[in-house]
Parts: sequence; C-alpha cells; structure tokens
Amino acid sequence: METEASRVQKLLIEQEREIARLQVLLHTAQKQIEKTNIQMPAIIEYLESQADVVDGDNGIPHPNQAMCLLVWLRDLMK
Repeated sequence: METEASRVQKLLIEQEREIARLQVLLHTAQKQIEKTNIQMPAIIEYLESQADVVDGDNGIPHPNQAMCLLVWLRDLMK
C-alpha cells in the first residue's frame, strides 16, 4: 500500500522532471530569440527596400505586405 509520503515524493519527482523540461525549453527559446535579434537588422533593411503602397480595388493606395510586416516588426521592437 502506498503511503502519503511516497505519493508526495512521487509528485515532487514529477515536478522536478517538469521543471527540468521547462528549463530546456526556455534555454532553446532564448537561443532562438538571440538568433532572431542578430538577424533583425537585415530583415528590416530588406523589408524597407520592398515596402511600398499598392492600389486597392477602389483605387485607394494601401501598404503592401512588406510594409505591413515592417510596421509590425518596428512595433514589436519597441
């Protein structure tokens, strides 16, 4: 028969495993963010060269996809 202490011990072991798994995921995410931040100036520079407006169906200009992404990224970087 399992005692309360052994159930608690099993739960603590499971929590420790979950914490270790989350630490690995966090480390991986941090590395991906660092890589993205390194590339961001080149991405923004490219989008700036492609940003433009296009005529809509009603003849009113609106931003193209590059300009929309550029605005979104600049807002994200604030």
